[in-house]
Amino acid sequence: MTMNNFDFFSVYNSDEKSSDVKKQMKDFFNDQNGITKKTKQLDSIKKILTYPPSWKPCNLDNLPPYSMYLQFTFTLAKPYISKDDDSIYFTDNPIKKEKVFRVPYIASSSWKGNMRWVASKDAQSQDKDIIVTRLFGNNKEIKNDFRRGRLHFYPTFFDTIGIEMINPHDREKGIGTIPVTIESVPAGTIGAFSLLYVPFDIIDQEYSAIKAEATEDIKLIFSALENMFLTYGFSAKKSSGYGIIADELTDCHVNIKGETTLSKPAKTFKELSNYISEIRKQL
Repeated sequence: MTMNNFDFFSVYNSDEKSSDVKKQMKDFFNDQNGITKKTKQLDSIKKILTYPPSWKPCNLDNLPPYSMYLQFTFTLAKPYISKDDDSIYFTDNPIKKEKVFRVPYIASSSWKGNMRWVASKDAQSQDKDIIVTRLFGNNKEIKNDFRRGRLHFYPTFFDTIGIEMINPHDREKGIGTIPVTIESVPAGTIGAFSLLYVPFDIIDQEYSAIKAEATEDIKLIFSALENMFLTYGFSAKKSSGYGIIADELTDCHVNIKGETTLSKPAKTFKELSNYISEIRKQL
């Protein structure tokens, strides 16, 4: 029996207990050109997905004035939970996974939905509905007069899966009933966040008008980002504290067309907010 024709099902169902069969199975699993090589390849892919290459300023040359690209790497302070649509799984509460590589991730649509919810709370202007709509687009319920938002989100990938255990309590007796297991991305896991802002729908207006709206937009963007990451969270069960990050940013860079890029990467949201405040004064 050669390695190329090795049939695990035949071995499993066979009564053959020879040392030759055991040796072939051992050799197969230790084969550097087989399982080990594929495992290394998968590890390399996961690293690329989770830890992006060294940040390079996004080329905004062909985009409207005041277009902005933001990217930073964060660390989860509390576990992240989401719901996958996998119908066959060992637990009833699997975390959402990317369809090809099966690694846990946050879809761009999830980032958009969470940040829209926070921005709706943060907007101070009387025209807050207008500002939120121009950043995120129309609600799904609006079928006519479709408007695309100025914000473009990118997915975030993780490389670790953990298990959370919750124990719902009976309201009358005040005691736990049946513990529930939920898949999660555990605290301490690293992820990368990227965001692109493009005021594409006002390129035919005067420069001063673009500047005025961009200034207002950028203020709300960073307010919503800080509150989403540090206060409200971006996970399922966020009201219980899931899905917030440690206020420690790495590889944080901002590039605004027409302005200088962030010369010294911000290490916290406070530093990032201070930098944006200085930029807004110059706009």
